[in-house]
Amino acid sequence: MLLKPLLMNYPKCMKNKENHFYDSEGGNVLFLILVAVVLFVALSYAVTQSSRGSGGADKELQDIHAAQLLQYLVSIKQAVTRMQIINGCSDEDISFVHDGFHGNFWAHSPALDTKCQLFHLDGGGVSNIPPINNYAISPPSSLCYGSPETIGISLSHIYFNGIGDDDIQDLALHICAPPEELCRALYEEVGIPFYNGTDLYIDGITHRAFRGTYETSRSGLNSIGFDASSIGLDGFEMGCYINGSSIITLYMILIAR
Repeated sequence: MLLKPLLMNYPKCMKNKENHFYDSEGGNVLFLILVAVVLFVALSYAVTQSSRGSGGADKELQDIHAAQLLQYLVSIKQAVTRMQIINGCSDEDISFVHDGFHGNFWAHSPALDTKCQLFHLDGGGVSNIPPINNYAISPPSSLCYGSPETIGISLSHIYFNGIGDDDIQDLALHICAPPEELCRALYEEVGIPFYNGTDLYIDGITHRAFRGTYETSRSGLNSIGFDASSIGLDGFEMGCYINGSSIITLYMILIAR
C-alpha cells in the first residue's frame, strides 16, 4: 500500500493521554518537520510507483491525491505553530479568514490582526485551498461544512476525549468526505481499533465553525470520542469518523488545549 510510507512512525506520537505530543514547542516543531519529510518521501514514492505500468493506476493515483491532501493539512498545522511561537497568536486568535471568501464566513469579531490569519503572508502564509476535486473528493455541498470556497476543509472547535484537557475544546481541521480507503489506511497505520472490528467510528456531532470563541459546555453535539460509538478515537490526534449526516469526516488536531 502506497500510504504505508506516508503514515509510518506517526502512531508513536499520536496517542498519549497523559502527555500528548505538545509537551514542548521544540518537540512539536521537530515532530512537524519529521512528518513533512515523511510526506515528501511518500509522495515521491507514489509518483515513482505510478510510472511503472498501468496496473493499479487508479489506486496509485488515489494514493498520490491522499499524500497531497495530508501534506496540505500538515502545512496548515505547521503554520499554526509558527503563528503561535513567532507571532504570539493565542488559541483564540487563529483565523481561517480570507479576503476572497464569499461573505467572510470565518471572520472574527472584532477583526484580527493579519499576523494571526492562516492565509495571509503576515500570518501563516498558507497557500489558498486548492479545489477539493484535486484530491478526488466530491462532497455533497449541502452536508459539508464551511463557506463555498472551503467546502470540504474547515476549522472547528470540538471537545476531543483524551486530547489535552477533556473539559476544554480543542482546535481542529475537518475534511469532509475523504476516500474511505484513506481512512481505513489511517486506522491501520496509526493503530486506531475499528468499530465492531471492521467499521469506522460514528459520531453525531454538528460542526462548530471557529471564529475565535470556544464553547464551555460539552454535549453530544460538540464532542468526539466520548460515546460508545466513537470511544475508540479517544486520544488520537488524527483520525476519521462518520458524522451525523452519514458522511465520512477526517480530522486533525491543530491545538490541543
